Amino acid sequence: MKKISIVLLIMALFVLPSASFSQDDAEKALALTEPHMELRLEGVQNKVPSEILFHRVMLINWADTLDNSAKAEVINLFLGLPDKIDGFESFEINDLSKSPESFEQVMILRFTSDESVKAYENHTDHLRIQEISPPLIGGFLFFEYWK
Repeated sequence: MKKISIVLLIMALFVLPSASFSQDDAEKALALTEPHMELRLEGVQNKVPSEILFHRVMLINWADTLDNSAKAEVINLFLGLPDKIDGFESFEINDLSKSPESFEQVMILRFTSDESVKAYENHTDHLRIQEISPPLIGGFLFFEYWK
């Protein structure tokens, strides 16, 4: 019974995005498992977004011989693209302090459609990024998903 309750709790919180759960729901589920366990859901939002978006996540290590003005140009080009391309919903960049592969920054790009991704890939600002960024990048990894 304990293992089933934990599995149901995990499924409810992470697998079933249309479900909505409160702190009380979590505590009731845990009461069926271990009495000494505690789960806090403060800040967790489990809501279905109004629109499904395509996410491109890029992890970056900058080169040791980095030209800071070229790096600034690349970042500024990325920052300007959402205003220039229909369906390019947002661009986010964050520094990483603890990355298993020692990546320094993560960039998250969000699009509304395949067409908006194609428009981004063919946009002159993106082509400029592709032109100037190779010598700036020491390591790169990316993945994509719809959510």
